[in-house]
Amino acid sequence: MAVDIAKRKVDASLAQAKLHHQQVLDRDADIKTLHKTIADKDAAYTTLQGVAATHFEQLQRVDSAAQLDWRSCAPACSSGGEVVVKDQRAVILR
Repeated sequence: MAVDIAKRKVDASLAQAKLHHQQVLDRDADIKTLHKTIADKDAAYTTLQGVAATHFEQLQRVDSAAQLDWRSCAPACSSGGEVVVKDQRAVILR
């Protein structure tokens, strides 16, 4: 009888050990999947940074060109702006 009790305890312990082993294997697979996901996201983020940097450089060039155009037409443009402001004041004061 004592042998049967000991055998059942050993069997229960082995079953528990197998369950824990399977849980470790499952978690290991999850960790590998997460590592791959992180690596993929890192690659995508690096690509996005490159695209954003290129876009920012292009915006800087466009902004510089727009400032040059603005300086060349500043006298004419500012007088047009003054007319618009005067018209808006007239509408508001009515």
